[in-house]
Amino acid sequence: MGDLTCNSQMGSIIVMGDLMIDISAPLESLEALSHARGSDLPSSITFDVGGSAANTASWLAAAGHSTYLLGAVGSDSMGETIESRLSQPNLHLKLQQFSEHPTGTCIVITESTGERTMIPSAGANAHLSIDQLFNLWAQIPGPRHLHVSGYALFHETAGATTLVAMQRARSLGMSISFDPSAHTLVSIHSDRIRTALALADILLANEQEATALAQILLGQPALEAETGVLDLAGKLRGLLCAESIDPVAVITLGPRGAIATSSTTEAVPASEVAVAQMRSTTGAGDAFNAGFLGSWLTGAAVVPALEAGVTLASQALSRVGASPYALD
Repeated sequence: MGDLTCNSQMGSIIVMGDLMIDISAPLESLEALSHARGSDLPSSITFDVGGSAANTASWLAAAGHSTYLLGAVGSDSMGETIESRLSQPNLHLKLQQFSEHPTGTCIVITESTGERTMIPSAGANAHLSIDQLFNLWAQIPGPRHLHVSGYALFHETAGATTLVAMQRARSLGMSISFDPSAHTLVSIHSDRIRTALALADILLANEQEATALAQILLGQPALEAETGVLDLAGKLRGLLCAESIDPVAVITLGPRGAIATSSTTEAVPASEVAVAQMRSTTGAGDAFNAGFLGSWLTGAAVVPALEAGVTLASQALSRVGASPYALD
């Protein structure tokens, strides 16, 4: 079984981070967009709720886990859309509304291969203060785990608030998981990310994020072989909380599944992602996180938790939209 102290009594899960309205545009490729520069390129544009934290919370709630989504939206129609669409069983919204900042938005370009490129505008997500955090936290009964989306660290005000939330969770004996979220932003926010890792019990990173963490925080050279990924998970585990009973470093490997290291499990591979037709990679990592956490926090060992993560990621890959509540 997982060794975190909260496993035997699940309690509620807090997910903290970004809530967005995704504006999705499917295209043949980014090259096609480049060729159309200065002209038109028609697409079937859709609008839906997104954001890594919102997606992870949605998948957790859909799997039956009592989940509290803690974040910020604008006092606008997009914020109303988020609150309406995420009013779902097991999903409890604790959101700060800002009249002076709009709800976050993200342009998502999805290529025919399923790969996606995102252009975000954080809006209200960047402005959650420490006082507002404590007001929202006081409304959450019996939390046992905090999951943090790295996007919350990428802004001055919200970044400081997020680290305070992690420190509070630590002081309350809660377990903490952290997803770096964007490999391209690791170097810019390396100090906050290092601090967040030192407060976390579980790292949930994709291969690009793990490589960036190793290069910037550990001085690790670029990976050259699959064995490098296995070694990397062990090294990243060393960045996690020294007070943790059994820190776990998880690295997702796209269609190749995932690996993890803990004190009792070294570089265990999960099965490959099984999906007949990949429609979009948007939200697949968030779904994996939800599957892994939902299993691990209820007492599963690392391997079954990895498998649970891969199962949910496969579901996400087979649909358009980042959450189980997306308009597919």
